[in-house]
Amino acid sequence: MLAFLSFALQLPLSGLVATSGIVAVVLGLALQSTLADLFSGIAVGIEQPFRLGDRISIGDRIEGTVSQINWRSIRISTDDDDVAVVPNSAVAKSEIVNRSFPARRRGAAIEVEAVSSAAPERVQALVEHALLLVPAISDHPRSGVHLTRLGRRFNRYSVHFFVDDPTTLGGAKSDFLRLVRSRLLHADLLELPPSPSRRETRDALASLELFRDLSDEQMRILRLGTERRQLRSGDLLFAQGDVDTSLYVVEEGVLEVRRLHEGGRLEIGGRLGAGEYIGEIGLLTGAAKQVSTVAIAPTSVQIVRKEALEPLIRDTPRLADLLEASVKRGYALLRHDAAVDPARAAHGMIDLLPSIRAFFGLQGRSAVPADEDRS
Repeated sequence: MLAFLSFALQLPLSGLVATSGIVAVVLGLALQSTLADLFSGIAVGIEQPFRLGDRISIGDRIEGTVSQINWRSIRISTDDDDVAVVPNSAVAKSEIVNRSFPARRRGAAIEVEAVSSAAPERVQALVEHALLLVPAISDHPRSGVHLTRLGRRFNRYSVHFFVDDPTTLGGAKSDFLRLVRSRLLHADLLELPPSPSRRETRDALASLELFRDLSDEQMRILRLGTERRQLRSGDLLFAQGDVDTSLYVVEEGVLEVRRLHEGGRLEIGGRLGAGEYIGEIGLLTGAAKQVSTVAIAPTSVQIVRKEALEPLIRDTPRLADLLEASVKRGYALLRHDAAVDPARAAHGMIDLLPSIRAFFGLQGRSAVPADEDRS
């Protein structure tokens, strides 16, 4: 067409050609990003490295769930409740990791330090106990704990675990670090140097809220009336339906609380680690157990019998008030769904003192003056 206008009609076209070239350059520059996004979007659509609802990470900065895909960009909902809009051209140039394919399972690695004087086998066992106590951490594939570095003061351990839902990974890491710290601190393996005085303050019984107000002499008497039981993984501590008046305090290891419903459905009620307890309602009221408790790791348990508490309560009647106050301060009788009907437990939370006194044979004795307001 341009040749016909130039040779047949003798029209000057140099200005038109120059103008067209400038226009083409301007349009090309203006549409460069848009065209790159368009063709990148086509390429991404053909390859399909992700779909709507997939959790992906793009580069090192953006991770979340794909909420929208169009010809220009993709939208990603992040864990901070933000929406990241990523151009298709940037997607095509970046490293994409699809965390939902072939499965949503997500792995993580964390390093933990413990004093070098501690036996590695013991540290590994304590770390494994902490892993078992985090609900979000999956049992399959199995987590791993490996000694990776020896030091003069501290040894370093690498911990690998998996979560089934990627959105729970951050919380799982936080829960694990909190629990592994408490396990190592309880075993006196977190600081240098270990001292007998610190071991005493971390005694399993003394750490309980129920007994925190007892004197040293009372604690000594209480310890004389307790016994220690060692459980292997899979051993039963007590069975659902048992009538038992003992309090079970975990020194080390992990217990799993299970409840068998009518029809044979088994419910996992939770797990307990070092410094936690179960059986408090049976101890205080004599009610039958509504759950079974099984060790899922080698576990050491201190057993506090009713008979060990009776002399303390008779000599110090206010101990009944302390027991009731401890329950009301938050370490409730149903904390681990332990051994009582929910309706009865809810009623008992209002005022446990009469039933505690009756169970321990203290009817008619008053631990507090009549005009004292007991909360």
